[in-house]
Amino acid sequence: MIDIVDLASTSLKEKEAKVTVDAINIVVEFMNHAASLYDSVAGDATIKPVVYEGTLSKSKLEQMYSAYAASGMMDMENLSDDFDSRVNLLQDVFQINEKKAEGLMMKAMQKQMMEMMKDPKGMEEMMKGMGGMEGLGDMAGLMGGNG
Repeated sequence: MIDIVDLASTSLKEKEAKVTVDAINIVVEFMNHAASLYDSVAGDATIKPVVYEGTLSKSKLEQMYSAYAASGMMDMENLSDDFDSRVNLLQDVFQINEKKAEGLMMKAMQKQMMEMMKDPKGMEEMMKGMGGMEGLGDMAGLMGGNG
């Protein structure tokens, strides 16, 4: 697991957060498949939780976590049904405590909101992405978008 997390971390250099999100998706898929295999082979055996124990700094792990978790908040229409459990798995694997995870989420959301407020089209796209949230769809119209 260390190798794929380390490889995924190289995506942090890219401008597009989607590259990091896609890389983290691969890590989470690997973890889910490994868990499924473990359950079918050694279902009754108890092991200690799997955590990342590589050489990446805590800040890099937190950056990857933030990018992944924030991606779901900005594109709620396309969220997978198990997105919350995927974020929780990542939080556990990267050993990020609950309070820190909440802070990272708030910071990531504030950053995305600030970037979108600089660009009216970005705000409009965000509102479309949040279309499932009652009342927010009309906010784009109030902010100068076409709604």
